[in-house]
Amino acid sequence: AAPEYALTDLGAETIPQGITETGIIVGTTSVTVMTSAGAWKTQHAVRGPVGALVDLGVPAGVEFASSRGLAQAGQPVVGAAPFPRPPGDTPAFYAGAFVHTPQEGYQPLPDLNPAARFSEATGVNAVETISGWSEALHAHGVAPTAWVARQITALPLLTTSPGTQSFDGQAEAINTMGDITGHARTDTNDEHAVLWPGEGGVLDLDGQ
Repeated sequence: AAPEYALTDLGAETIPQGITETGIIVGTTSVTVMTSAGAWKTQHAVRGPVGALVDLGVPAGVEFASSRGLAQAGQPVVGAAPFPRPPGDTPAFYAGAFVHTPQEGYQPLPDLNPAARFSEATGVNAVETISGWSEALHAHGVAPTAWVARQITALPLLTTSPGTQSFDGQAEAINTMGDITGHARTDTNDEHAVLWPGEGGVLDLDGQ
């Protein structure tokens, strides 16, 4: 029989982006902040069970954070948030992938490109292998990535001409076996669903 679902209101302006098998949710919620110029809204990462979401706040000195993935209750949350660059760098902040734990708070993850302006962590499993994407080393666009022991690696591509378009691929989710799913560009500039098996390689799910 098909499963039956009940609808639960998680609150106004809350966007869930991931859930564990035990019902722990991660996502983003709007928070009103009072400043000298008046009240304005920003976004904070949240995690927790239905009815008891916990505000994870934001990295020091920035205004927002968004969480995308969580493996189990008590394990790291991943997502993206602005982080400051070294003094003198332009721009002064970049939107970067993070891992968050109660003990460490927000920790930025490395990028493929040291001068990257953006990256995002999208999923994490129980051994803290993280899926996501990063601005690529070439002059154009983003590439699918994984972080193992918080060190970044580029995932295999479908295209044989990386960097000729603004998008090469993005990794969107990871399971307990280390299999990663996402989407990637082909040599004909089509976007295909793909699987990066835990043992390596890339499978074109639209080309089978």
